[in-house]
Amino acid sequence: MVLVQAQTPPREGGHRVTALDMAASGINMKSIEEVHTFKEYCETLTFMASLASTEKVILVGHSLGGMNLALAMENFPEKISVAVFLAVFLPDTIHQPSHVLEKVTRCEKFREMAPDGTWQDTRFSTYGSLENPGTSILLGDEFTSHLYSASSVKDLELAKMLKRPSSRLVHDLSREREVHGQGLRICEETMLDRERR
Repeated sequence: MVLVQAQTPPREGGHRVTALDMAASGINMKSIEEVHTFKEYCETLTFMASLASTEKVILVGHSLGGMNLALAMENFPEKISVAVFLAVFLPDTIHQPSHVLEKVTRCEKFREMAPDGTWQDTRFSTYGSLENPGTSILLGDEFTSHLYSASSVKDLELAKMLKRPSSRLVHDLSREREVHGQGLRICEETMLDRERR
């Protein structure tokens, strides 16, 4: 959603812009049941391996996209000019990558974002196997409306149309080593970030 809005200014400046959907997200045709690892979820980013040695990209991520950017920075540091993090989940250098996602589920401030302190009409389901379990999340319209309360009606309706069951892939990220990447980062602070201080 943010990528749609973020495309216009760079294009107007003469830059080439490509919006990428991760596996089982947006218009990517995979279902969440087909995605078992975070690396599979981020497979769209492997295009960077085919870039010319002189070519670099600017990556922009929002929400879970912070985890995607960190993985890309870890795997392709020489291909990234800068990574822009907009209101993201961002792994730290101390904990396993799953820590930030596990923490938000328990976070009082996150639950307070919803008027009644719950996930409202969001649905959680299990999928996978005993060896590789997963929990999918489908944000409800009511919860999505709350998240987009500062957005236009057009943006809210587009977000509702594109939402699909997704996963935080915590089960996989809890087995990962540190994933925090290297290189220049720009982090956009939101009103919620300022309130948390």
